[in-house]
Amino acid sequence: TLSHQAGGGFERARDEIVEELNRSGLDTQIAVVELTAQPRVLAGFGEAPEDAAAKVQATKPSFQRGSYLAAFRLADRLLGQSLGERRHVVLLGDSQENQWSEGLYVPPFLEDVEVTLPEVTSPQPANLALMEPNVRRVFSGDRAVAECAVKLYHQGNLKTATLVFRANGQDILQREIPLSGEPESLTLFAQWETDPTQWVHGEVRLQGEPDALPGDDRAVFSLPPVREGRVCLLSRSPFLGTALSPDIMRGRWLTRVPTASDPARKGRNEPDDDVLCLESQYLESSKVRELVLDFLNGGRGVVLLVDRVTPVISGFLRELDVETLPDSGETGTGTEFRYVFTEHVIFHPFRSADFGNLAEITVKRHRRLKVPHATPLVFSDAGDPLFFDSEKTKGRLLILAFSLDRAETNWPLHPTFIPFLDRCLQHARSESTMQTDFRPGEICVWTVPAGRNVREVALRTGDPTDGGVIVRTSVTNRQARFRVPDLPGLYSLSCDDGPEIESLLAVNPPPKESHLSYAGSPDTIEVWKRDTDE
Repeated sequence: TLSHQAGGGFERARDEIVEELNRSGLDTQIAVVELTAQPRVLAGFGEAPEDAAAKVQATKPSFQRGSYLAAFRLADRLLGQSLGERRHVVLLGDSQENQWSEGLYVPPFLEDVEVTLPEVTSPQPANLALMEPNVRRVFSGDRAVAECAVKLYHQGNLKTATLVFRANGQDILQREIPLSGEPESLTLFAQWETDPTQWVHGEVRLQGEPDALPGDDRAVFSLPPVREGRVCLLSRSPFLGTALSPDIMRGRWLTRVPTASDPARKGRNEPDDDVLCLESQYLESSKVRELVLDFLNGGRGVVLLVDRVTPVISGFLRELDVETLPDSGETGTGTEFRYVFTEHVIFHPFRSADFGNLAEITVKRHRRLKVPHATPLVFSDAGDPLFFDSEKTKGRLLILAFSLDRAETNWPLHPTFIPFLDRCLQHARSESTMQTDFRPGEICVWTVPAGRNVREVALRTGDPTDGGVIVRTSVTNRQARFRVPDLPGLYSLSCDDGPEIESLLAVNPPPKESHLSYAGSPDTIEVWKRDTDE
């Protein structure tokens, strides 16, 4: 893993395995498991030692994070199929403390297996790291400003570090950061004016001494260009109306507020709306129900806030595969967000609390809903799903079990509200926002935009016109699935060898790999061992 690059640990371990393989006799079988995001058998028991040694010698340092638990389970399965009477697992890693803690609470599985762990000589070397870059656009009048936040992590005896922000080929900020007496984790910001029609991409670099792990001193970021969307709003919430006003959403969303009696009315030559955002109380109107079906059947998105349930509304919701359950009623002080699917594209930016903490959201009242063919994204304290993502219809349907009003939630007054609303509408429109930040070796699923016919996609370093395809994969069912490169950096995605950049992928190291704190004799191993008398 990345942390094992510190102090040349990976090279020493690789050389030790090669030597062990070269001197192994006929009475010993050796298999090698490589620890990356998904542990894999690098060399099996049946391979000739010289062939296994060649494979190990060719192995390069990884920037991924792996699971000790998964690797030990794989090693145990290999040993279970071996012929040897004495079974032995040797860990040639750095014994990172947070790796052991992740596997502490599991049933024992190692039986009659010896375990040798690495000797820890320096429990916490000095290290500098950059992690979790977040970039967003903010519109102020006619200006579009990019804001980037990045975490600086430091441990050990470090006094200062030099930080450089660089975006779209230009240095934005360079400064000395004092570290003495500061918390080990600092959040740093940079801001600069951008063209909203162009990609924002760049990097943050860090330099300081001593630094045991230079591989985490760089963070990259990317942000797609903006195409102003059109949203049709049917809501009585003043907060929702204000959030979608030109002063707030200029350049991102143009809002049309129709009358309930004639919601589909548009001016001459006016383009179609991309998303319909409405409260369920408006579904009492047959014209509004027709408008909802028109959006969904036409491939356009609908964001539905269920603030009222009547027989008419309930009947129409059943047409949308939404079942209303008995009302939960008042919930006293309210329920909090117990679980949020942060890997979903809507909530992906909120994995970092720098843009607001979703755990602070409370819901005073909500409707209990069941949507069999939808993905629940948020759950309450009581386990009720509060937010659904449904793709059963041609257009995407997003369903909230409460209204976005102070009477039912504190969300409209929370810092996450505007970013959430923007991400929600972007996901609902036909061209959903794609995830652009990844970990090394992670799986990327890229969806072909509506109205496009794409056969294959190619991933390159830098500009697509530079050549040098790293990954090429075909499109199946309008999706291309591939594994992003192991090396951190910016990668451009293009379609059918075209010159246009469809997406810029920012690949950054896993943050936990930068915490160089080691455990010499972890209790986890004893937890994993099974008593043979049981």
